Amino acid sequence: MPPIKWELKASQLSYVIALIALTSAFGVFISTDRFFEVIDDETTVISATRLAFSTLVQPAANGKYRHEHPPLADALLKIWRPIAGNELWALRLPSVALYLTGIMLLALSAEKLGGARSFMAAIGIGTLWPFAFHFARLVGWYSLCFFLVSLLTLNYLFLIARPDNRRLAIFILVALLLDYTNYYGWIILACLAFDLAVIRRHPRSQTLVLATFLVLVIAYLPIWSAIAIQVGSKAHFLDGGTSIASRTINAVFCLYSLFVSEAVAPWGFPQSIAAVLGIIFTLTCSAVVLPAIPRRFLVYFGVLFLGMFALD
Repeated sequence: MPPIKWELKASQLSYVIALIALTSAFGVFISTDRFFEVIDDETTVISATRLAFSTLVQPAANGKYRHEHPPLADALLKIWRPIAGNELWALRLPSVALYLTGIMLLALSAEKLGGARSFMAAIGIGTLWPFAFHFARLVGWYSLCFFLVSLLTLNYLFLIARPDNRRLAIFILVALLLDYTNYYGWIILACLAFDLAVIRRHPRSQTLVLATFLVLVIAYLPIWSAIAIQVGSKAHFLDGGTSIASRTINAVFCLYSLFVSEAVAPWGFPQSIAAVLGIIFTLTCSAVVLPAIPRRFLVYFGVLFLGMFALD
């Protein structure tokens, strides 16, 4: 009997490497969790799981929620809490799983846009991202938002490739989950609507955009008042509540932290100098080297970041 030859195609090999990388990252997240103390946001979210379900989610309807996000993440944590008990690593386990799954989904989107090299680049960046090594493990809305944005992006690419009612329904469902996790989900949807109708000029853009937003507007009725209150309370650029200089400094620090994490403070020379140069080099190369289609997503990131800067 001739020996069996095991041969993997390039795409299959990429998936195997990705699986190994993500599994290794999962082990690192769990094994290092004891070194990361609980933070204030986690304390707020975990303590709220002791409340009755109605008491937990009801304040979201009037904009007086215990933190500045819709209640979906808290509701899911309440379901998970009896399983995890009081072990912090167990409470953080879904966050780690959601983040790593989100990396895979985002890498599949990158593959559709740029091929196998883009897929591997997304896996590498996601597993080695210092900011995520801290924040992706935290209990709360962080990793759930990342996962849903990744899932929404992939579903968007599937939808525009072959629009049908099933794919549209899945896209709307994911969009609704995102909007009930983070108010900024609406801005992400606006970017995708712009991409579909104005940039790609998809022949069914009007139908897809109108159907999506009509369903979402109706499904969001319970907390429209809350989002109005949140935007009103954050719009310092309208009432002069915070100086432009202060908000600019904070925005620069947030951009720095996004790439580097707060573990290496920008005033911690000489590491911060190398980090800042790396950020400038990365953004410049991305803006110049990337093809037109993925470069648009970089522009959408800029729009989202400026929106958060204005409302911070």
